[in-house]
Amino acid sequence: MTGGRAERIRTLFESALGVPDVAARRRWLQTATGGDPDLVAEVEGLLAADAEPLQALDATPDELLEAVRPPPERMPQGETVGPYRLVRELGRGGMGTVYLAEREDVGLRVALKLLRPGAGLASPDHVARFVLERRLLARLEHPLIARLLDGGVTPDGIHWLAMELVDGEPITGFCDRLRLDIDARLRLFEAVCDAVSYAHRNLVVHRDLKPGNILVVGSDGEWRPKLLDFGIAKLLEDDADGETITVTGRWPLTPEYAAPEQLQGLPVTTATDVYALGVLLFELLTGRRPHHGNEREWTAVARSLRHTPLPRPSTVVTRRGTARGPDPAAVAAARRLPPERLGRTLAGDLDNIVSKAMEAEPARRYESAAALADDLRRYREGRPVRARAPTAGYRARKFVARNRAGVVAAGLVLVSLLAGLGTSLWHAAEADRARQSAERALQSSEQVRGFLASLFNARSSLGPRGTALTMTEVLEQGLRQAEQLADQPLVQADVLDEIGQVYYGRGEFEHAESVFRRVLEIREATVGPSAPATGEALRRVGDAVRRRLHFDEAEALYQRALSVHEATVGDRHPAYASVLVGLASLATFRGDLRGALDVYERVLEIRRAALGPDDPSVAETLRLLAVTRRRLGDHTEATSLYRQAVERHQRIHGADSPEAAWAMVHLADQYASHNMEPTAAEPLYEEALRILRARLGNGHPNLLHALHSLAGLRRDMGQFDAAEALYRESMEIVRRYYGEENWRMAYEIDMLGILFRERGDFDRAEALHRRALAMFERLYPSAHRYPLSVRSSLFELYVASGDYQRAEAVSREALALREQLEGPEAPPVAQERERLGRVLLLQGRLDEAELQFLPALEITEAQRSDRSAAVRRLLGYLVELYQARGDTATAERYQARLAADRTV
Repeated sequence: MTGGRAERIRTLFESALGVPDVAARRRWLQTATGGDPDLVAEVEGLLAADAEPLQALDATPDELLEAVRPPPERMPQGETVGPYRLVRELGRGGMGTVYLAEREDVGLRVALKLLRPGAGLASPDHVARFVLERRLLARLEHPLIARLLDGGVTPDGIHWLAMELVDGEPITGFCDRLRLDIDARLRLFEAVCDAVSYAHRNLVVHRDLKPGNILVVGSDGEWRPKLLDFGIAKLLEDDADGETITVTGRWPLTPEYAAPEQLQGLPVTTATDVYALGVLLFELLTGRRPHHGNEREWTAVARSLRHTPLPRPSTVVTRRGTARGPDPAAVAAARRLPPERLGRTLAGDLDNIVSKAMEAEPARRYESAAALADDLRRYREGRPVRARAPTAGYRARKFVARNRAGVVAAGLVLVSLLAGLGTSLWHAAEADRARQSAERALQSSEQVRGFLASLFNARSSLGPRGTALTMTEVLEQGLRQAEQLADQPLVQADVLDEIGQVYYGRGEFEHAESVFRRVLEIREATVGPSAPATGEALRRVGDAVRRRLHFDEAEALYQRALSVHEATVGDRHPAYASVLVGLASLATFRGDLRGALDVYERVLEIRRAALGPDDPSVAETLRLLAVTRRRLGDHTEATSLYRQAVERHQRIHGADSPEAAWAMVHLADQYASHNMEPTAAEPLYEEALRILRARLGNGHPNLLHALHSLAGLRRDMGQFDAAEALYRESMEIVRRYYGEENWRMAYEIDMLGILFRERGDFDRAEALHRRALAMFERLYPSAHRYPLSVRSSLFELYVASGDYQRAEAVSREALALREQLEGPEAPPVAQERERLGRVLLLQGRLDEAELQFLPALEITEAQRSDRSAAVRRLLGYLVELYQARGDTATAERYQARLAADRTV
């Protein structure tokens, strides 16, 4: 009999013991075995033996197994396993024993798990599973998942794992001990969901999520959960030999947290973990689990779950205490609420969220752990949750709860807007059907756009605090409503155009491109391929494609847009200038900075002539010119242009406007760059932050640029604690608005890594950089500027720590990727050659360094002025190189160039 069949028989036998009625047991067994006569016979034989009045069989199945199993061997204290010395036993699991162990050569303590030889435990089936566990854990690298550090086999054939030692407390006990309120509990739980979601994306299901496997570590409010024991996880892909593990019911589980399909031996999926998360959430909120049972009852419980609804958290906390549940008053006190208030808090959205996570049918649960976490964030932020039907009344109540102060005043405006919108849409539809008034349809389109922009435009910096929190909800609803406008294509295109602009403003360029392409399709079919509106749609698609780094396609779209505008509105029109901005940005990405400068100057000329000197687009063009001048090394002209942009924004929008504050941040960036005037930068950053906090509120995503810039300045000034506080503030904003897994979070992590490098904490810095790189590479290809930026961070770390060989390896890899992405003559390629030359020079490999510095100087001089800091750096490296080689004449020639440049 195979191990898998034996385990199946055992599972059926144990489950059948929980059905007391003999006839009911026979019916259940027929169903559970699928009518397999051999299985039925085997199990019934065991049941008959169990009914015999033998004292030995009065024990539980586990007691019987222990009775026939030889006592497990104990590894003595001080025994060595691999490079680790065992200190003491920590606990036992289904496949092995866990020890506290120490690697004395590096002073590292670990949790060491090993599979002992003995009856049953060393079978090929278990050994294979243990090897699989090692492979599985090795690929899970997440800050909230206990890491696999090492693994191997002893000379005696004992398989072992060395895992990160986690000194924490089970999440439920931790929350109760500190009397955490509902919001704090939800935040911890959301972090658990994020870790589970990461594992699911790596095709791993935990299958035994429970408080004992989720420990909370940290102190002083910096708490974080750690997930343990992926040893019973199921790999959702074929193993290396092509054999897929599909047998269910053979690994340990904790029945109180197990999903119905798990208890019944059915296939396990990510939905199984979602169910366990729902049970854990229920317990965190109420202080008790939703169902109870003993070993012989769980199969019956599993069947009943498919027909009997579970209790709702809000009803559980209002019941009087029982032997199986704590007193409601004690539960409420542990959550810092009166009992009646706790029930009201849980009623509604939290009830619905828990119920959806614990649906008996897997298909009706949340589609992922990330979706569950997202709904909880929606609840905490006062937004409608997906677990509840989005009725108009419900959504309205949510909106009012988030924006009480402005609802009364906005109500009158909204009523009038809705009335005007309804009338205009009715007239537009009539005109469109009658084909009598295209002008009226276009006017309706303008009103639709104005209505959407007034309420939902995420690009507006003057929106109420928290506006960005509602954008995902608004965009999804808007897209659904836009589908209902198919019989009014002009209106539909305008609505979609506004939605696409909001996606673009939020940095969601893939969504923006999809929506803009739909707008282009509609406009080409309605007003024709040569209409100005079609030209505008072409530009918008080009912008989104460019931001996704598809440069050739973007250029083709821009050229088509220019042709349309030139034939219709002319080449002196603001619409034409907007397309030129896109082409200038393309030139910048491709390294043609002088070409970009020429185009921006033409844009400034067109906008000034067409719109006047005080139009906001003129101020924005001044900023773009300043950025380009700075990249060219012309800092005097760049500073002048930044100042003009600040003055223009202050005049147009007001001295305390967000627009003026952002312009101040850019000017401060200029002062801070290359240590020009850091003392002038600091008060500008602080004043800009003061304005933005006052106008937008703390925690608004439009504070991020200012926070990063001031943090960088503080870091450069050696004020590391102040810098870290700013970086962590920006990280919390990103987490709140955008979640844990996105390019913004990866960027925040990388910046924090740079801070720790500057502090001299190289190990922590490397861990942060590696975490950022892994996140970026899950989101983008390796040959993308974001992952490449982290490789630059790693390079500087390895140089600072003296690990020149690793620095060289990182730089060579980055150089190959940059040449693949941008071509061999691009400025970023020159920068990478400079890095590689630096580390070769540090190793004394002068000829190899020269082969990097010379082409880097040639590329840089072709794009930047002789006063460029990049040119001066390269000249300095070449002086150092030729002096080290003993080539005094060549060194003096480059030294003369460097001295002449400094006197300019």
